[in-house]
Amino acid sequence: MTDIDTLALSDAQAFQKWNTAWFRPYIYISGIYIFATLLTRPFFQGDTLDYVASIATYIRGGQLEFWDFGHLLWRPFGWLAFRVSSPLLARFVGSDQRVQITLVLIVLSWLAGLASALLLLALLRLYCPSRWISELVVTSFVFSTAELNYSRTGSSYVPGLSLLILAMYLIAREASHPTNSVATQFCAGLALAGSVSLWFLYVLAVPAAILLPFASGTPDKARFRLSMGALFFFCLSTTVGYVAVLAHLRLSTAAGVMTWVLASSHGIAIRGVSRAIFGWARSFIDLGDVGRIIKRYLLHDPFNPISGRDLLRLWPVLLKFGLFYMTLFSVAFNLGRFSHGRKALIIGAVATLPVLGFAFHWSGGDLERYLPLYPAFFLVLSISLTDPKALSWTKAIAWIFVLCVVLTNAVSLRSATALHSQAQTANRVNDLVPRLRHGSLVIVSHNLDDLLEFSRNFPLSPINRSGVLNLYPLLSPGNSDVGRWRESFASRALRTWQVGDDIWISTRLLHPMPRPEWNWVEGDDSRVSWSDLIPFFSHFQYGESVGGDDGFVLLLPSTENQPSLSLLDVFNPKESVLLPVSIQPR
Repeated sequence: MTDIDTLALSDAQAFQKWNTAWFRPYIYISGIYIFATLLTRPFFQGDTLDYVASIATYIRGGQLEFWDFGHLLWRPFGWLAFRVSSPLLARFVGSDQRVQITLVLIVLSWLAGLASALLLLALLRLYCPSRWISELVVTSFVFSTAELNYSRTGSSYVPGLSLLILAMYLIAREASHPTNSVATQFCAGLALAGSVSLWFLYVLAVPAAILLPFASGTPDKARFRLSMGALFFFCLSTTVGYVAVLAHLRLSTAAGVMTWVLASSHGIAIRGVSRAIFGWARSFIDLGDVGRIIKRYLLHDPFNPISGRDLLRLWPVLLKFGLFYMTLFSVAFNLGRFSHGRKALIIGAVATLPVLGFAFHWSGGDLERYLPLYPAFFLVLSISLTDPKALSWTKAIAWIFVLCVVLTNAVSLRSATALHSQAQTANRVNDLVPRLRHGSLVIVSHNLDDLLEFSRNFPLSPINRSGVLNLYPLLSPGNSDVGRWRESFASRALRTWQVGDDIWISTRLLHPMPRPEWNWVEGDDSRVSWSDLIPFFSHFQYGESVGGDDGFVLLLPSTENQPSLSLLDVFNPKESVLLPVSIQPR
């Protein structure tokens, strides 16, 4: 071989070696993501069932919040994916349309979860020279509670998050290697608009994404043009998308648009600083049932009282809670000591403050509420761990947090735990299911009843796929019309009897006190109390009973029961039954 041949071979080998080294971190993160998928199960499906019902209704020619302000394009995107994949899915899961739609949405979220992890790694590598630090931080991202849970559900949160990270990566890459590319600005703005169209609250993260070019380097005209260009295309794309939907819905008045916007809240009005304080930490690291226990302590729950000694027994969970906030403090303290770190800290603050402000105002205990600040949080965390001048104790706290997130969530959210919970709740209705018809109505106490959570969190279980378990929660604390639960129940019961179907009542409604495992917190909503249930249900006539002490009884459509409910229904014009009820006792 000549010297030229030898040189060419060496260059090829060097290129192959470099290429392999470049791909290795992405292969590692992909493996971690697949391992996390096999090891754990989602414990909360969010609004997956609502999305499935909406898409199924749209396919039949109806409208059920298909064009929702809060999740503008998720249902249309799911409908399109279902149309494309339905022939293939029918070969594997049969003709059940709801099962097919559910699987489509879950697969889309899973793929988006993988994309979000790989994109986050690409983003961190632009700022962190240490490869292994970036990989470990992204590993903690994969195992974070909200990401780990929602990446296997049919909700739009993780797909929206992947587009947010994509936009931040495009902006950060252009800032590090300026080309004044309008195409990059357009793609970044379009990705931000796509993120917001999947879940509107990602708009809270847009300011941090737009300011990302100033997180490193000296501010100049190129960075300013990049930020303004991305912002312009974001505003243009978002406006075009929402205006097109408004035109399709024929909403042309301010009142009509406002009604459409407010409908996305579904009447929920839960707020409070304490909810946000626990919800923020819980979004990253699993805290078990500690939130409900502390809530009982703070509200002095008379049915399930919690003492100070009971709180001390929660010290392992409280340590994890404290570790999260110690990590926030140590990272902020570390970055605040250097000019480079202060720039990153400002980006983190711009991402955090709007999200926290909204969490204080609305449903701060929800896991997904803090997903908009995930990219900035892990970026700031990795920069803090990479800084060679960082204090050793700040790094130690951050590394303990990273390891705790991975190990704790891997254990607490493992598949065996979810399967045990599923089997335990299914046993509660095993005797009832054979007696149910597709129009039967099963009444449970409240929206956190374990049976209602079972129906929403395990949509592919045989019981839920049968379609006979139609649940109705009496009380939904935090809902705007929770005080009218009697009237709403009366209307629903009369409509059920009117078409000849039956109603089963959970025997829990006839217990004077809720048990701790029933997930009820007295005082969580001052407008309702568990004590309201027995006086209301004790005077009705009941028939067959199944399931033992924690079972169900048949509410008879008797001549005594119907007039009592009819009197309540008169005062509930919103859901009034228009036709007379004339069902005789069976």
